[in-house]
Amino acid sequence: MARLDDLREELEQLGREIEEEVLRNRGVLQYVYAPLTDRPVRLDLDIAPHTRHRLRISISMQLPNDEPP
Repeated sequence: MARLDDLREELEQLGREIEEEVLRNRGVLQYVYAPLTDRPVRLDLDIAPHTRHRLRISISMQLPNDEPP
């Protein structure tokens, strides 16, 4: 179980680093054309208490509220 906690912490850190990089690049790239698919990334980690060897990792891109899905 300690290994799962370590993995959770690593993924949370990775998510924070991705978010920081996206925010940092927004300021730098605001005058550069970005593809329509350039969106913030969200990482979700789900570890069920009764499963020790199964992780569910979801990576999704969030559309701004003003754009249709």
